[in-house]
Amino acid sequence: ILSLLHTHGSFTTHPNSYEMMVGSVLMRCAGHAGRCLPLIAQQTPRSAVRAPFARRCLAQKRCTGGVSTPRGAHIYQRSNWTRCAVGASSAKGSTQLVDEDVGGAAETPSRAGHEQAPQQPRQGPSFQDAVARLQAYWSSKGCAVCLSHNTEVGAGTMNPATYLRVNGPEPWNVVYTEPCIRPDDSRYGENPNRLQRHTQMQVILKPEPGNPQELYLGSLRALGVDTTANDVRFVEDNWESPVLGAWGLGWEVWLNGMEITQFTYFQQAGSRALSDPAVEITYGLERILMALQGVSHFKDIRYTDTVSYGELFMQNEYEMGRYNLDLADVETQRKRFDLYNAEAKRMLEARLPVPAYDHLLKLSHVFNVMDARGAVGVTERQAC
Repeated sequence: ILSLLHTHGSFTTHPNSYEMMVGSVLMRCAGHAGRCLPLIAQQTPRSAVRAPFARRCLAQKRCTGGVSTPRGAHIYQRSNWTRCAVGASSAKGSTQLVDEDVGGAAETPSRAGHEQAPQQPRQGPSFQDAVARLQAYWSSKGCAVCLSHNTEVGAGTMNPATYLRVNGPEPWNVVYTEPCIRPDDSRYGENPNRLQRHTQMQVILKPEPGNPQELYLGSLRALGVDTTANDVRFVEDNWESPVLGAWGLGWEVWLNGMEITQFTYFQQAGSRALSDPAVEITYGLERILMALQGVSHFKDIRYTDTVSYGELFMQNEYEMGRYNLDLADVETQRKRFDLYNAEAKRMLEARLPVPAYDHLLKLSHVFNVMDARGAVGVTERQAC
């Protein structure tokens, strides 16, 4: 390593090249129990090690700002409050890069006595752990853990496990994660808070258990949220979806000023009044994890302890954004729309509502792609 540094000593006159070389060496040394960093620091100019590239090789440190909030959860009318942007209400969990001196020989411990500084504890659960905690919590309350649907849906409500099962008098308690595809929300992965594919955690409680808000607050505690130290608000927001012929009374749930959950008492689905209103709880997992982990971009969410959300889904966001906004062939989509529409009607005539509904979901997604491409006018939207 020292030989490599001396060999490339001429790079000291080219800061960018030197930064790349030093950064490369630092990364090669990462597996050697932290012993290489002091040696490199002793043999390299102070200004070079403090260069931007080398600073980015240092560990990030997080600072947590205190938030003064009322105890417990509170209900407020929407008219009394202004919707807050993501992360705007609090500095809690903000991230700072710390400009530290790597130092010369006098400031660096000897090789024999060097000990690595203790790592800062990771903030909040990983995405994977959060899903497991919520599933375990609701399973302990009597919910069946189901799977996501096998075609594109715009929301967890559209999964047959919700939309079809809330009809009828039979008890139905279920929890599942649902990848939600919304072509018009495509931003090529550049918007830190908006994705064309995001993940919802859906809970259905039918019949209404009598204490759904208390159960919901218990689920937040299962995620590690102290509901007495954080500001949890139920803000009146009666939900409706004209496309689904569904509506219900309920609230948005805000955590420190950011909406994280839609909480609804279902009154109607498929344009039919429900004989037994069901409780629907829909968590926005990316938003919740960004808040709990203190990150400002979805790509920085810690998916597991070794994999980031961006590593898993960033390329997908870019490529599907290109397709949804720029490349999807409109005429092809119109043909698919007509085919799915005809097949859905044919299945209804055969009295097979499940495949009919499945084709309706495919039709809905095609319509959303055309809408993202700017191919749906006001007249066409009303006709649909």
